[in-house]
Amino acid sequence: MSNPEAPGESKNDFYTTMFVQIEEMKSNLRKIEEKLFEISDDLFSMFLKNMERSNPKLLETAIDASSQFEIVRKICSEHHKVVSENK
Repeated sequence: MSNPEAPGESKNDFYTTMFVQIEEMKSNLRKIEEKLFEISDDLFSMFLKNMERSNPKLLETAIDASSQFEIVRKICSEHHKVVSENK
C-alpha cells in the first residue's frame, strides 16, 4: 500500500491510489457474492434431485420451498442493490 509520507507522492496521489484499491476490493467482493449465489442455487438443485430420488412424496413441498427461496433471494438481491447504491 502507499504511504502518504513517501517521497514524491502527494497526499492527493495517495488518496487516489487508496480509492482505486478500495473500488477494486469492492468489485472483487461483488464477484464473490455472485459466485456464492450461484453455489447456493446449485446446492439447492442438488437438494431437490436428492429429494426426488429419496422421497418423491416430499418433492411437492420442496418445489414450494424452492419458489419461496427464489422470492427471498430476489428480495435480498434487490435490498443489496439499494443499500449499495445508497453508499
